[in-house]
Amino acid sequence: MGASGESTFQIPEELEERLKQLETLASVGTLTAGIIHELRNPLNFINNFSVTSVELIEELKEALEPHLGNVDARQKEEILTIAGDLAADIETIRKHGKRAESIINNMLAFARQGASAPTLTDLHALLKEAMDLAYHSQQRVGQGFQVNLETHFENATIQLCVIPHELVRVLINLLSNAFFATQKKMEGQNEAGSYQPTVSVSTQKTGGGVEITIRDNGMGIPADNLGRLFTPFFTTKPTHQGTGLGLSICHEIIVDHHGGQIHANSIEGEFAEFTIWLPETDNCTGAGSDT
Repeated sequence: MGASGESTFQIPEELEERLKQLETLASVGTLTAGIIHELRNPLNFINNFSVTSVELIEELKEALEPHLGNVDARQKEEILTIAGDLAADIETIRKHGKRAESIINNMLAFARQGASAPTLTDLHALLKEAMDLAYHSQQRVGQGFQVNLETHFENATIQLCVIPHELVRVLINLLSNAFFATQKKMEGQNEAGSYQPTVSVSTQKTGGGVEITIRDNGMGIPADNLGRLFTPFFTTKPTHQGTGLGLSICHEIIVDHHGGQIHANSIEGEFAEFTIWLPETDNCTGAGSDT
């Protein structure tokens, strides 16, 4: 108490510093959301004009065709080469524009999720749903896609308090990465039938929680990259095929939203394995299954 009888309570330095950090993060988050929205308009112009530019180049080539007979072979080859190079450059712009668009959409979708309430959920039913969605999605985009999809579930039914749509998002991301790795390995096989692409999903109760393991026998992950997998914007995929946000968002969902853990293990050329650990808890606002 001070001389006037009023309280002289002071916020501990550590708490004060943490509050400052949170305030800064909130400001940065608001600023980032505004920047992302502002970026969408010019990005849409880039993507749209890249598409129309390809069409214009084709029209230009058609318009020039009747006149190419009036120039010598060297000039004709030069004209066609320049047109081809221009088309290739525009296609590169389109691919990178689509990647940027995907990054922005992922960031906005993740920001809009907010804090959803956990629901008592049948884990195995949720896993099967995610596997079906990921498999059929890959079938639509990958010509000749094939993989042995195996399950090794704990015998007992497992009910967990989770945020279903968030966990499905994590599972689909990990499964899609596994499918991608097996298909890339299959493309590099010289002897037909010597490699059987396989992805397995297993569950096991352990340590006051449940482990979910997704393992593939695909390309594997270089040892130097294992420590960076959950870093935002880091990706081992070609630039037009990956945004580098998928695994960082998975880490955010599992660790921050569910109080769990996620780890990766791999031997390059042999396998990659992601293990999620989720705690068993009674702190659940919902009842029943939400799958």
